[in-house]
Amino acid sequence: MKHKKLLLAGMAMMLGWLPLRVQAADDQEGTITLKATVPASYELSIPITSTNIDYDQQTQQIGKLSVQGNIEAGKTITVSVKEKKDFKASTNPQEVPGIPFKVTKAGSEFSNEVWTSDEIKAAVPKEITLSIEFEADAWSMASSGEYIGSVVFSAAMN
Repeated sequence: MKHKKLLLAGMAMMLGWLPLRVQAADDQEGTITLKATVPASYELSIPITSTNIDYDQQTQQIGKLSVQGNIEAGKTITVSVKEKKDFKASTNPQEVPGIPFKVTKAGSEFSNEVWTSDEIKAAVPKEITLSIEFEADAWSMASSGEYIGSVVFSAAMN
């Protein structure tokens, strides 16, 4: 009798470890919603950060402006000139009048440029060449010495 109880207990334990399939009366299904977010990212490439300007040239190229990255379809990146500081004498900028200039693109004054999401993702990026342009007589009254000017660019996603 002891063997029967032991055998029944062993069988019960084995059944507890075996998976049992239970047939449901109706089929069931469920849905899981999965989400992923790819963040927008882009890199603004501005013309070289420092360059020597030939004072005797009225127009001089300063480099290329481009944007590369990955942004949402339908969005754009607008790059603009945020601030422009005219050339000033580096030794005494308050005493010497500034020498004004314009940032130009293909001969017209540059204020901003827009890149689409497709242009930003392109293998060959959209680039625009920028120049600076002085009035014809801008340097004629300038004293000798070193002059420093700057251009600050900004980029915004729209």
